[in-house]
Amino acid sequence: MNQIDQAFYHTLSFIDSLSTQQLFQYIQSQYLSLPPDIQTSLENYFTKFSFWGKLCAKEEQWEEIHNRTTILKENTAYFQWLYQHLEDYSSKYLLLAILRNWLLYDYALLPKTQNTKYPHYFDLDILPHRKDDVFVDVGAYIGDTTMEYITQYGKDCYTTIYCYEITENSISTLVQQTQNFDNIIVKPKAVSNENGVAYFLPSQVDASANQTTEFSPYAIPCVTLDDDIPQAITLLKMDIEGDEFKALQGCQNHIQKDKPTLLISIYHGYQDYVRIPKYIYSLNNEYTFYLRNFGGGVFPTEIVLYAIAKQPAS
Repeated sequence: MNQIDQAFYHTLSFIDSLSTQQLFQYIQSQYLSLPPDIQTSLENYFTKFSFWGKLCAKEEQWEEIHNRTTILKENTAYFQWLYQHLEDYSSKYLLLAILRNWLLYDYALLPKTQNTKYPHYFDLDILPHRKDDVFVDVGAYIGDTTMEYITQYGKDCYTTIYCYEITENSISTLVQQTQNFDNIIVKPKAVSNENGVAYFLPSQVDASANQTTEFSPYAIPCVTLDDDIPQAITLLKMDIEGDEFKALQGCQNHIQKDKPTLLISIYHGYQDYVRIPKYIYSLNNEYTFYLRNFGGGVFPTEIVLYAIAKQPAS
C-alpha cells in the first residue's frame, strides 16, 4: 500500500477501535483544542447554515459533533467501499482529507485538495470533452454553471439545456444570462421525488442557499425529472441545498436508462456522503466515482461527486 492508502485505512481502524462515546469525546477534545478564532468561525458557519447541526461550546450545544460522530462510527465499512470505488488518487486523497477533518479538525490536508485549475464541476481531467449534451442544471441560480459549461466546452457542447431554479430574482437574472443562446429552457420549478408544490425559505445569507421546507409563504411548482423531461439526459448537475437525494430519487428512470454523467453536490449534511453514492450505485452499478473539492480549506464544502457510467468495451 502507498502512503495515502495506509493513512486512510489507519484512520478507519482508529475509528473502529473506539466506542461511540469515546469517539464523541475524542472529536470534542480535538475541537476544544482549536484556536479560538477557528472555533468562532466554525460556530458562526454552522449557525448560518443548518445542514450539519448546532455547535456552540459556551452553550454546550454539541449536535454537530454528535452528527459527525454518528456518520463516522456507523459507516467505516461504507467509506472503505467508497474509497475502493474512487477512480483516482486525487479523489482518494480528498476522501482521506474529509474524514481527517471530521475526526481531527485537521485543516492541513484539505487545502491541498482544492481544485483551482478548472471551473466548478468541469474538471477536464475527468470530463475532457462534451458534445451534443442534454444538460440538466438543477439549482441553476443565475446561470453561472451553465455559462461556465458553454465557455469550457463550446457552443456545440449541447443540444438542449434545462435550467431549474426556484428564486424569483435569480430566475430573472438567469433568463437574461441565457436569452441569447439557443435551446436553453428555464424552468421555474423545484425538483424532488414527487410532483406537487414545494415551499422554500429565502436565505438571509445568500440567494444561492435557499432551502425547501414543509411550509412557508413562498411556494413554487415541484416536479420529478422523470416526469418533467422526456428526452434522454446525458449530463446532470445538482446543487440544491440538501435536496439532492430526493431529486435523484425522482430521476431514477433517467439514471437507469440513460446513464447520464452526474455532477452532484454531496456536502449538504454528513449523510449525503453516504446515501447519495450508495443510491446511485444501487440504480446502476456501472457507475464509477470521482470526488473534487471546489470549496474551502477549513471545513469541507463545495464537494462534488462525479458519477460516470463505464463505457462498453469496443
